[in-house]
Amino acid sequence: EGVACANKLIHVDHVPVFEVTYSGVVRACIPLANENKTVLLNTAALDPSIREGGQWIFSVMPLGDSQAKAQAEFVWKELKLKKAVVMYINNASGIAMGKWAKGEFENLGGKVLAYEAHPQDGTDIRSSRLNP
Repeated sequence: EGVACANKLIHVDHVPVFEVTYSGVVRACIPLANENKTVLLNTAALDPSIREGGQWIFSVMPLGDSQAKAQAEFVWKELKLKKAVVMYINNASGIAMGKWAKGEFENLGGKVLAYEAHPQDGTDIRSSRLNP
């Protein structure tokens, strides 16, 4: 559906720029934007492969790996914490961000005490490991 919408925007509406969210949709629209020399603005997708999309692809926010690195460095260097818990939303973006955050923190020498997913719409995220 995203590619169909992008096709309409480019070929019917003749827009010079269109915005896309979600990594899968952005990745699917990248070839279309490049072939038609139309600017694609990524407004929310996190996938680092978008960085290699081409000269017509721009992200208006940091990609997920950059966010995770900045977060890990802040916790390690500014807060001076050597142990952390990574909690992430159990969806594609959350899983990716959790993985990157855990990896970046451990690469700095930190120890991740718990690595917990929670449902996107969850209201009770207690864990027996964290709250005995």
